[in-house]
Amino acid sequence: MSPTRKFLPFAMRNSTFGCLALPSEPFVFPQPMPQCAVYPTVPKGDGLLISPIGSQDGSLLAFVSNRQDLTATASISNADRNVELFANKTNQCTSPTATNVISLQVTSSSGNIFGGYNLAPSVNYSGMRIAFISDRNFSQNACRNCSNPDANFEVFVADVSESNAITLTQVTSTTAGASTSPAISADGNYVAFLSDARGLVCEVNCTASGGRLHIYRADLRNLSNTTHITSFVMSQVTPPSGASNADYDFPMISSNGATVVYVTNVADVEAGNAGNAYEVRQARYNDPTNCTQLGWPVQWRKHAQKAPVGMSHDAVVVVFTSPDAKAIIS
Repeated sequence: MSPTRKFLPFAMRNSTFGCLALPSEPFVFPQPMPQCAVYPTVPKGDGLLISPIGSQDGSLLAFVSNRQDLTATASISNADRNVELFANKTNQCTSPTATNVISLQVTSSSGNIFGGYNLAPSVNYSGMRIAFISDRNFSQNACRNCSNPDANFEVFVADVSESNAITLTQVTSTTAGASTSPAISADGNYVAFLSDARGLVCEVNCTASGGRLHIYRADLRNLSNTTHITSFVMSQVTPPSGASNADYDFPMISSNGATVVYVTNVADVEAGNAGNAYEVRQARYNDPTNCTQLGWPVQWRKHAQKAPVGMSHDAVVVVFTSPDAKAIIS
């Protein structure tokens, strides 16, 4: 969903759309509002191009590719054709052209294409920060707080505010399992993600036993510190109750990071939801240490599909797919 609630970027066959109204939360967009009519584009070529996502101000387009013809810098030309994270950015939003678009290779991995992947980009409003996942073990001189010798999927954040000085930071550091599906807030201060990894350092609302699937939120507000970052304040978004095989997916975070919505089939998130039907749930942070699970009326239960959800910037409207027309609320 676009920040102005005008666009729904996906559709599914054999489904209908649902729409939920949530309590409003304050967020002030940076000024000016988006000016780019067209995002900086990617030229045609031979290779993989997937997961395109643009910043809300229109200045940056992030994507995943194994192509080696996307940047003009020979030292980062992706000669080994790894699956890397790229970004095209422009400072001239009124008319991005080939002459004013800067092409960046955000990650630079070694080895062949089967040695690992950099995937699932999520971009903040201004295009300054990109959250993504990787199973690479980046070198310490190229990435802050980085150590991933077991090569499981971890959450990273790239600061691309300076085109010639990209900074990578590893947000999660775990053993066994994977951390995936990152969603960064518009202000760039929080990232929600899905994880079943053991060893995840969690400070707020945490489940004692590790290794079970949950959604978490990482506080990135100290990301701009120039000193070495040892950890981020991590909180568990989803409730600790539920069956061991409970499924959570598709986290989406509001612009200021205070609301997280997700899809789940967990039976005891709310009384009355027996069985494995999927529903959309939300968690609201009243403060950094207080996460409250909020529900919707009974007619919205069991009417969601396991599919991506969208949320307006102010967390007032959530859109989702449903196999049941009864889920449509207008």
